[in-house]
Amino acid sequence: MSEQSLVIRLFGNSPQMRIIDFLLEFPINEFTTNEMLENIGMSKTTLYKGLDNLISQSMIKTTKRGKGLIISIDMNNPFIQTIKTAVSIASGQIAEKQLKNEKFLMYIKQNLKTLKSLQIRKALLQNELKVTKATLKTMPLIKTKS
Repeated sequence: MSEQSLVIRLFGNSPQMRIIDFLLEFPINEFTTNEMLENIGMSKTTLYKGLDNLISQSMIKTTKRGKGLIISIDMNNPFIQTIKTAVSIASGQIAEKQLKNEKFLMYIKQNLKTLKSLQIRKALLQNELKVTKATLKTMPLIKTKS
């Protein structure tokens, strides 16, 4: 996991939060313990301890299938709802910050284009002034009657 999810960033990297994080990614799916072990990357002992804790708090639902457990997240649990809400708020704040940064960068780019065009115009005007001065030096003076 190269970049941590918002769940892990907000609530810590405990085994329980890693389990919740995984299950929140697939809220309508059910998983066997072997599927969870494969996807979460923790030892069997750690997974079962984490599951026991989450089951005791009614944060996940389990059903027996043969010799194994089928696990899913309980989206109606108040703790799960709180986690989901916190992630949603944090995600919105991150998106808003990125949008502001993009608008700021666009503003800078537009100003750089304007600055560059002004610098080009200044160079052209300086060149035109040099040509005009050179031309004026070569022109004969016209005397006017006073």
